[in-house]
Amino acid sequence: MAPIVSPKVASVNPPPGAAVPLPLTQVTVTFDHDMFTGDGSEAGSVVNLNNYSLTTSDDSSILLT
Repeated sequence: MAPIVSPKVASVNPPPGAAVPLPLTQVTVTFDHDMFTGDGSEAGSVVNLNNYSLTTSDDSSILLT
């Protein structure tokens, strides 16, 4: 039995500090534990975009779609 612990981000693509050509159409986040996907509408789903925020270096929000 595994203890209940918060997942941690294991990797992201593009990596931090990377220079990428725009428009960037996909960002990938890999967690260190299996995550609940569901159908994407549940509050606990890892694919529910409401669980994420993306901001610029000046804290402006970017719409996730």
